[in-house]
Amino acid sequence: MLGDFLVTHTKFVSKVVFHLKCIPWFVSDATISDFSFLLSCMVTPNFFEPVPTASDAAALRTLCERWKKHLADGTFELSIPMDAGLGLQFPGSEKAAYWHRPDGYWDLSKDNEILFRELKESGLVIFKGDLNFRKLSCDLRWPPTSTYDEILGPLKGSFPMLCLRTCKSQVIAGLDDGVAEQLDLEDCPELERKWRVSGRFGLIAFSR
Repeated sequence: MLGDFLVTHTKFVSKVVFHLKCIPWFVSDATISDFSFLLSCMVTPNFFEPVPTASDAAALRTLCERWKKHLADGTFELSIPMDAGLGLQFPGSEKAAYWHRPDGYWDLSKDNEILFRELKESGLVIFKGDLNFRKLSCDLRWPPTSTYDEILGPLKGSFPMLCLRTCKSQVIAGLDDGVAEQLDLEDCPELERKWRVSGRFGLIAFSR
């Protein structure tokens, strides 16, 4: 939806590349089969509960057709071939394999030069999700007032990047002075810092 909005309703974006996972780490990780499944579900009336109204079903069909057109004309590009399936047995898999490494992203330029060069050509790289935030920050216990630029370490300045994250881990940064301490006090003692992991809060961080 965000990609569609950017290319359809703004003048700033002409192409969106989706970097999908070859294997899911978390239940929310999107694989190539999920992408195909989504397009199929959008035009399957009995998939949704309750069944969409006629106008809602028409809106879903319109979206689906527009996304298929974006894929056909290159406005949307997938980092993994549509027929790849799960695993790393396809041409170009060395780029996709990077997202499954157990370490952080600080040494991206050394660990995967091909992927790094591609990302550097982007006008904006959007990282979505708590796991990406943890990898961008090397999963360290940063002071809550640390800036996004600080936690990016040597990756800072490599390309413009935006991180959209729901807080589901102890890694916190980018808060104003005193905010973390106040939220800690509001938590029950036996659930110390629950606000960091509950998914109730989110962070939007940007670095040039």
